[in-house]
Amino acid sequence: SQGKLHDGMVITTDNQLKGQGRYNRNWVSVKGDIACTLVLNLTIKLEHLTQISYVAALAVGKLIESLAAKVNIQYK
Repeated sequence: SQGKLHDGMVITTDNQLKGQGRYNRNWVSVKGDIACTLVLNLTIKLEHLTQISYVAALAVGKLIESLAAKVNIQYK
């Protein structure tokens, strides 16, 4: 249903103008970038969350590179 987040849901956008990363760092994603959020209902320790997002970014980057596209991961 509209407005509710569900486990496994992927939210995408063409651009993001007011992103907020780790340590309250601001960032912008312009058209042509891949910007998405994956909703997961995990029961893990909070300190492991940043590791999961970093490893996921590397895995997705490796997949995209295998399809012959250049990847630049910015981890903010």
